[in-house]
Amino acid sequence: TDRHEIANLQAFGETLGLDPSPGMAIRRDPSLLPLDLSPNSLVLAHVAAGGARAAAKAWPKSHWIRLIQAIVGAGWRVGFTGTASDALEVTSILSAAGLSQDQAFNLCGQLSLPELAELLAAAPLLVSVDTGVLHLSAAVGGRSIGLHGPTRHARWGSISAQATGIDAPHPAAGFVNYGWESHPQAEEIMATVEPDRVAVVALERLSEAQSQMAAT
Repeated sequence: TDRHEIANLQAFGETLGLDPSPGMAIRRDPSLLPLDLSPNSLVLAHVAAGGARAAAKAWPKSHWIRLIQAIVGAGWRVGFTGTASDALEVTSILSAAGLSQDQAFNLCGQLSLPELAELLAAAPLLVSVDTGVLHLSAAVGGRSIGLHGPTRHARWGSISAQATGIDAPHPAAGFVNYGWESHPQAEEIMATVEPDRVAVVALERLSEAQSQMAAT
């Protein structure tokens, strides 16, 4: 538990005589990039995790509101990704944020996985709770910020030079090492990831992305 799970899988593979070099490869199709979304100015946000830890991995609605207001205030647009079942939650966040449809909008249920992959590759940043979209972003070389509470970035986070992990400061944070653990304070942890802290990191990453895009 003192290393990333990929290192454990590598060690297991080595005992079987397998190539220990990790890597992710997916079939890409840049023609699927939804250009009407103007991806160069679009920050993606993903609020929903799947599985048994979904509630514990959720970031509070009030935190999402403060974050996207800060991002939009800096001149960026925000698009929320997810499945169709996430649309109601995202609609609630957008309504409370008081932003225009041009500034922040709901993409839940509107993108196929290949389309999402291309958008993750092109967008300047993804901010997401700990879920599979972070690893999809890493697979296509996207920039991301992962918000971690029950898990730790160093143990389960996205493996990419373009990925940043923010861990909760709660004393119970990181209690999940294998997947079956529980904790009585599980659903209190993510609230301690302060939105102002995330906003500072996000705007720094966006500034970096803007400089890189200008250079190319």
